[in-house]
Parts: sequence; C-alpha cells; structure tokens
Amino acid sequence: MAVEYNAYVPSPEEMQRRALRADGNFIGTGMLFLVALSQFLYTIVVLGLVFFHVIPYAYVGLNDLGLGNTSYLLLYMGVYIVMMGAPLPVAALIQRRRIQPFGPAKRVHPLAFAGGVLGGMAMCVVANIIASYIMNFLMLLGIPQPPMPDTLTRTPLSLGLNLLIFAVLPALLEEMVFRGYVLRTLRPYGDRTAILVSSLLFALMHGNVLQVPFAFIVGLVLGYVAVQTDNIWLAVVIHFGNNAMSTVLQYLQIGMSAEDQNRMTTLVFCVLALVGLLALILLKVRGSRLAAPVNRNGGGVPTTRHLSGLVAAPAFTIAIIAFILLILLNTALSVVQAAA
Repeated sequence: MAVEYNAYVPSPEEMQRRALRADGNFIGTGMLFLVALSQFLYTIVVLGLVFFHVIPYAYVGLNDLGLGNTSYLLLYMGVYIVMMGAPLPVAALIQRRRIQPFGPAKRVHPLAFAGGVLGGMAMCVVANIIASYIMNFLMLLGIPQPPMPDTLTRTPLSLGLNLLIFAVLPALLEEMVFRGYVLRTLRPYGDRTAILVSSLLFALMHGNVLQVPFAFIVGLVLGYVAVQTDNIWLAVVIHFGNNAMSTVLQYLQIGMSAEDQNRMTTLVFCVLALVGLLALILLKVRGSRLAAPVNRNGGGVPTTRHLSGLVAAPAFTIAIIAFILLILLNTALSVVQAAA
C-alpha cells in the first residue's frame, strides 16, 4: 500500500519573510565589507607606504601624510573607490545575484529632468538648514566637529581634483550602493521600506554623528526621486550638484572672513531654494510628472513588519550595530581630541 506524504508548502507570507531575510543578509554582508574596508584599508595603505619608505613614520599623523596636497588626494581617491565601489558588487557576485544598480532606467523628459534636479537641490538646501539646527544642538551638548583635512587650495588643479573626489565619485559610487543595490533590492517589499532603509544606511555610512541628520534627510530626498522616476541618474545628478556646490563654495571662500562666508552661503542657498521652488511649481502647472510610484507599501504589508523582518537577518543587524559603534567611537575620539 502506497503511503502518501503531504509536502510542506510555505505560505506566501512565509516565502516573503524568507526572501526578505535573504535580501537583508545580502545588504548586511555588503555593509560589513564596507565598514571593514573603511577602517582598515586606509591604515593598511599608509603602513605599506611607511614599510616601503615612501613616507617616514613621523609623517603618519599629518593631514596629507607629508605627500603634498595632490598626491594625498590621489591616494584618498584610490582608497575611496575600492572602499565604496567593491563591497556590494563583491557580495552580489558571491551570492550570484544579478542586480543592475544603474538600470534599466525610465526615460524622463529633459525639461522635467532639469526641473527635478533643481527641485531636488532645493530640497537638499532645506535639509541642510534643518540639519544645521540639529548639529548646533549636538555641539551644545559638547560634541565637536571632527577635524577635516584641508585639501583645497587656490589653484584650478586643486578645485578639479576636489570636485572629482568629493562630488563626481560620491555621486556615482554612493548612489550605486544606496539607491542602486540597496533600494532596488528592497523595492519589492514597498517603496517606503526601501527609501527608509537605504536612507538610514546612507546616513550611518558617514560615520559622524553630526553628519547623520543631514545625510538621512538627503537620503530620503534622493530615494524618493529614484522611486518616483525609476531613474537613478536623476538622484546621481542631484547628489553631484549638492556636493559640487559645497566644494565650489569652499573654494570661493578661501581667505574670506567668517562673516563674508556666511553671507555668501546664505545668498547661494536662498537663490537655489527659490529657483528650485519655481522649477517645481512650473512642473506642477505644466502638468509634467516625473513618474508615478510603482509599489508604495509592498502589497499592503505594513512597513514596520518589513523593518522587523530585516532585523531578523543576522548580517543586517550586525552591520547596523557596527555602524553605530563606529559612530560612537568617532564621537568619543572627537571629544577627547577637542579636550586635549
């Protein structure tokens, strides 16, 4: 007599939980690679330069390692490209995932694209204003601004290198990671979940408690734009414009008094906010729509349930903890250095 076995068939909800956990582990693995590279790659490179007598050990504490401005920027660029560009593609290769971070992208009308860029940059200005109040509050609590290497000089070469390293490359690589790999991986579970998680990781990646508020708000803007348009290139251009504006302002303000710097920054912010607002109004009046969201909440499942599902992915949770510990460590070091 034949014995019948009833094979277990998981419910659609169970299958989605398993898929979400697998995707969370994929993202978490990539983020852990990123954390590891951000902490050890630069140190390994510097130790290698000392070992091969390229720089004396006494120069390790200098901002430019004694290499000079141009050589230091080129070194930083190489480290940054590997640190930001390698983790998610390597994780995707290991797990045999086929993800196209930059495509396919829906076509956006050139005028709507230009209006979206101006509007997005205006939103970044608003984010900057909001984040500045949060930063000032945190600084009142005794958290100092971490020291940043002064890499800008009054030469075209310096400006060009700084624009390449701090505007072009971050726009391409960071959008590839956070609006490409992360957001595209999570969109099946709802656009809200994808935008929130990609923005959170984008903010934590900066490793500085004073930058987290601004980066999170900007991440929300860039994620919303990428979702609305199904075109990551709009987010790339907005990201580039925001960073380029900051770099050019710093370049123009070399040698200025603090009062004149504040006046110039306020003027640029006001003009950009006004132009961006007018661009958005014009798009609305003309009836130009960038696109419509495809999947707001992942088939009606609450966003909180998707977030809890991600937390159940061990690699994702460990990555979040690693980011938070790194921020706390950097904050403690900044406080100690300021008190010394």
